[in-house]
Amino acid sequence: MDGDLKIANSTNGRYPAAASKIKSEIANFYSNASEIIDILGRFRDKVIKKISDPDKRKKILLDIVKDIDFYHFGKSHKNQIEEFKDEISKWF
Repeated sequence: MDGDLKIANSTNGRYPAAASKIKSEIANFYSNASEIIDILGRFRDKVIKKISDPDKRKKILLDIVKDIDFYHFGKSHKNQIEEFKDEISKWF
């Protein structure tokens, strides 16, 4: 899996081939997550710079991701990512 999302998996040595297959399936499942995480990371940077209250900052950061379905996001319609970028930009 490329990008900033890192997910670890292991079979504790019991069946490495299964771990490899699971890793491949997870990478496929979240194939577009790195682009979304990049957008979210830039948004987070702005929130940190502009919102000094840690509780308010935390609420904003949690609110923005609570309804994201990372699996379906962008799978069927690539323009969802552009719409998401537009939505995020409205916050500032």
